[in-house]
Amino acid sequence: MDMDMLMTDAGAPATVGLYALPTEILIQILATFPTRSLLPLAAISRRFYDLVLSIVYHRLVLAASLRGHSLVLECYHPAKKLEEPSLPCDYLDSNGFNVKAGQESHVYYGKADAGRLAKLTGLYSRFRPKQPEIERTRARHPAVDVPGHPGTSTAFPPLVIRQPSGKGELVSQTVSLDADEYFTQLCTKTLLVKAGQPSSIFLNFVEVTDSVVRLRRDWLAKQAALTAEEEKRKSRKKADERILWIDRKKHVGIRLKVQESTERSQPLLGHQDEEIPVTYTIEFEELLVRTAHLSVMLEQALVRQENPSQKAIVFGFFH
Repeated sequence: MDMDMLMTDAGAPATVGLYALPTEILIQILATFPTRSLLPLAAISRRFYDLVLSIVYHRLVLAASLRGHSLVLECYHPAKKLEEPSLPCDYLDSNGFNVKAGQESHVYYGKADAGRLAKLTGLYSRFRPKQPEIERTRARHPAVDVPGHPGTSTAFPPLVIRQPSGKGELVSQTVSLDADEYFTQLCTKTLLVKAGQPSSIFLNFVEVTDSVVRLRRDWLAKQAALTAEEEKRKSRKKADERILWIDRKKHVGIRLKVQESTERSQPLLGHQDEEIPVTYTIEFEELLVRTAHLSVMLEQALVRQENPSQKAIVFGFFH
């Protein structure tokens, strides 16, 4: 016998138990579940589907705003692991809803089909990688605390100078392939971090993705042609074809601008079909992160924030 359904004196079914609770109370109960445990509950009934959809939608809005956290991208050739800096990312917008303007999702409202939840979890948030600020700390006097000396901690606090990057400038890297190379590699890592004071100290972090991708010679040539075509026609119709997905599930991708930096000239003593060394400049136009995946990672970051460790990780350039 269904415990949620009983018969009234008139013979009509009466709803009791869990389904008799008001929507507000059900939302408060379901809101305590993490997202990965919440999604399977959408299959219970149409009412639960709508409740789960509402909770997930608002979690995606909060995830896109990052709730006091920051997104950091690390992207480098394996040989330049210690040279390339971590790139902080500025939030741009999210397709389906606008966090800054407070606009509701066109996927969430006005749709009667049962595929709304799948569409909602397929939305992406866009970020712009930028050059990190260079922090310069005034050196202390060799005699440590000398009264009146600028480096004395008792008289003057340490001076930290931050040099911001230019607005509108895209972060770029150089990729080179020798004649006998058909691809090169990029190590990519995306981190959700909670910055401290100074900003180079990460109080906690959660790994969003960590992978190694290959940049093939033919792929780079194709992307360079797409970039040149877009700049010539002043159009972004093929911008999605310039996305380099850095994981198989397409949780994170980088939209690149690729430009060939060398002129193709065939060597005098080479065969016409022989490959020649090439160099490309790749610019990081946008970082795309699946908002649902970002929401799950943000939940993990908030759990770590409530249970902080005694260790801090320091990233940055100090001079």
